[in-house]
Amino acid sequence: MPSINDIKFLSRVKLLVDRTLAPSRIEGLRSYSLTKLPELVAALAGTDVLNCIQTHFKLDELPNLSDIYEKLLSCWLTEIEENIKLIQPSKEVVDLFDVFKSRYVINSLFYALQLDNLPEYPLLSDVAEAVQKSSSMKDLIRNLQKLEFRVPEFIYEVLRSHSSKSLREVDEFSLYEELTKRYWDALLDVVKHNRRSASCVKHLAAVDSALKALRAGSSIKDITSRFPPRLQAVITSAGNSLTAEELVDLSGIIVCDEALSLESVSISTFLRYLLLKDWETLFVSYLLNMIRMGFPDSHIQERLGEVVKYYESLTR
Repeated sequence: MPSINDIKFLSRVKLLVDRTLAPSRIEGLRSYSLTKLPELVAALAGTDVLNCIQTHFKLDELPNLSDIYEKLLSCWLTEIEENIKLIQPSKEVVDLFDVFKSRYVINSLFYALQLDNLPEYPLLSDVAEAVQKSSSMKDLIRNLQKLEFRVPEFIYEVLRSHSSKSLREVDEFSLYEELTKRYWDALLDVVKHNRRSASCVKHLAAVDSALKALRAGSSIKDITSRFPPRLQAVITSAGNSLTAEELVDLSGIIVCDEALSLESVSISTFLRYLLLKDWETLFVSYLLNMIRMGFPDSHIQERLGEVVKYYESLTR
């Protein structure tokens, strides 16, 4: 039974869910020409991400993709942290937030450890800086411990198992595999008492595994066998300009959003919000980056149209 503070917090989160740019709202963006920031601002009316954009970005001067992503991420994470501090929900709620946030540390570690070929990828600059200041895993652990945000203990446990190595001796792909396995286990442990949330996390873990298989060379048909038959059929027959990785990844958020929306106010409400904001942050970051790079409206509209078509095929 949720505590009074949990009900207060989750009811607040329920309101925030309605202000996210969920996949179901992408169709509404297509009536706008999205080649300049003011046009995107108009298209995002009624969303909280718009407040973040208007506060932190100039109309004629957008930063690079990593900086865009980090600022958008910081806006909503900070808001949740403030609500947790104010309302003081249960340990279960706080643990879900802490574990979910760790995905950003894990992804940032993975990309920042690619020392000789750091791509322009959405990551946390504090984590990237901790990596850059370190020559060994012991250094990295110490530098991560100095950060303002809390890094979950399971991440340190994995890093300590490699503490005798220099950073150049670490295989970032193997480390990423270890960290993501622990991440999914930890996330499932937090929500295991809620059937829909647990089912969603298991589906997302399967999506993550499928994405890794795709990057390792498996075909889309090879990896969809781990999904329900209807989802297999939709993914393999999509036939649009979205990449196989984008199709599989998008299926995770769409399937979970649809399932979790059926729940009353509960831990599932918070998980749904976290998943939607995670997707929204990346999606809007790439929209802003396309505007920054001067992509034509036809290209942006084509991408939006494919997302809408795929969403409709998954939810009809």
